[in-house]
Amino acid sequence: MLLAAVSVAHADLAPALRRQFFAAAERHDDGELTRLRGEIVAALGKQAGVPETGLRKHAPIDTAPPSLAHVCDCWTNTLRDLAGRYPWQNEKSGRRPRPRAIGRWVRALYLTDAADKTACAGAEALLAIQGTNGVFGFPVPAPGEKDRLAVSARRLVSVLEKRGETAIENGYIVQDGGTGELNFDNGEAAMALLTAYAASGNTAWLEAARRAAEWGLHQPLVPNWNYNCFHAWLAARLYRITGETPYREASVALLRYGVLAGQMDDGNWFDAHNASTQYRAVMIRACLELHLALKGSGHPYTAELEQRTRRACDALARQTLEWGFDAPKAWEALPVDAFSLALMAFGPDPLWERALNVEINGLLARHPRPLPESVATYLLYRSGKREPVVPTK
Repeated sequence: MLLAAVSVAHADLAPALRRQFFAAAERHDDGELTRLRGEIVAALGKQAGVPETGLRKHAPIDTAPPSLAHVCDCWTNTLRDLAGRYPWQNEKSGRRPRPRAIGRWVRALYLTDAADKTACAGAEALLAIQGTNGVFGFPVPAPGEKDRLAVSARRLVSVLEKRGETAIENGYIVQDGGTGELNFDNGEAAMALLTAYAASGNTAWLEAARRAAEWGLHQPLVPNWNYNCFHAWLAARLYRITGETPYREASVALLRYGVLAGQMDDGNWFDAHNASTQYRAVMIRACLELHLALKGSGHPYTAELEQRTRRACDALARQTLEWGFDAPKAWEALPVDAFSLALMAFGPDPLWERALNVEINGLLARHPRPLPESVATYLLYRSGKREPVVPTK
């Protein structure tokens, strides 16, 4: 939820308690975080961890392994349907594409070995819209757009311009006033470029991702946990590529105090916004990336991170098996990313496997085509391969 999520992330908590908890996170006060988290969970009672959209069953809840051949056929049909209509090709709409939308398809094409001139053009389109400050921003709404995101974006531009800040470059909003509202697009776009870099060796894409990370890692911590995870995700990948320890330590700090601070003992997040499946999935995804970066390193946070990441995957899987896949968010199906990556990172787990099957079977039953980009990660998992991090050639 761009531009509105920060205000609703803790709307179900007393303002004073919310401020105290976030202040403890900012100063990395583990003892105070533990104490206040207990108070918050007790205050929320049965509402702790219930997503803002509520819990509703979505059929089918089918745990049987889907036919890989059928999924591959549906994916092939998806790519055929999208030919000439990817976000960076849709010029006739008159709307500038979101970096998030471009990035997710660029990543998907490279992950499934479907990359060609089209995928390369998508990566180059990202370079063309990157701000001079390094950020991949949010498109300025067209004059006729009146939805909630458009209204919020115009409000943000107005606030920034009143402060005398440069708000817009090349039709994109390139500042968010430290609210974290550009983190989602910036992280998704930069990670897509790193995936493309691993497949191609194009160092221009690596350097663009570095610039995006430099912008992101200079932004303040924000009280919406999932916003913080995107630059933790990006920094962990950059550490895996470069071996530069500042990226590793930045990712550890962001995840430990900007993401996992809001996690309960059962693996879910206590606030209604971040208890939503799509936000839990992106936070799990970031945790998994850092787990791979720390694995075997002897870093002092390694064991705790693994425990918390496994708990998060378990909690999301249990919810999926009880309530079904997140049908309203089937257009992105981010839990598919989370479960597929978790199984690749940790190895076989029957609970996660059954939940992943529910997600894929739900997609096939409701949305056989086009499939969402996250299915590319599933196909990578089912192929027995792993995502490359650095060029092999």
